[in-house]
Amino acid sequence: MGKDRNLSLNSPESIQSVIGDTDIKIAVIAAMWHEKIVRGLIDGATREIVSSGSHAELFRVPGSVELVLACKKLLKTFDAAVALGVILRGETDHNTHIARLVLSGITDVMLALEKPIGIGVLTIDTEQQGLDRSSGDYNAGVNAARAVIRMVRLFR
Repeated sequence: MGKDRNLSLNSPESIQSVIGDTDIKIAVIAAMWHEKIVRGLIDGATREIVSSGSHAELFRVPGSVELVLACKKLLKTFDAAVALGVILRGETDHNTHIARLVLSGITDVMLALEKPIGIGVLTIDTEQQGLDRSSGDYNAGVNAARAVIRMVRLFR
């Protein structure tokens, strides 16, 4: 019987046993806004991808909205993508519209191309929330990378 493909995202030791030595090419696409937070997401995602035996290549885009087009273009030559960004609440509801646009766009790309995209786009109220969710045990970049690796493996 095949390997268990329903492992928890919270069990990092299980990544290597699921993936083995397969060579998965993953584009890590990160927005440039809120660099300190995004850097933590990038570090977590790339560390997770490399530790699984997969290949990570980093691409930077101006902001979270640009993640959508970058995912679409890069998925022509990559097995999967991890989209990383930060949408910080301001004085208006602009962040809500941007978040919907980005998440809907990424989902549309994923479904149209039938390739997985791990979403590590933080929607936060404060910079401290972003720092907390881009480091340690709660790093959204790590979780996005784990999810996308499992999805690639599921469909191989």
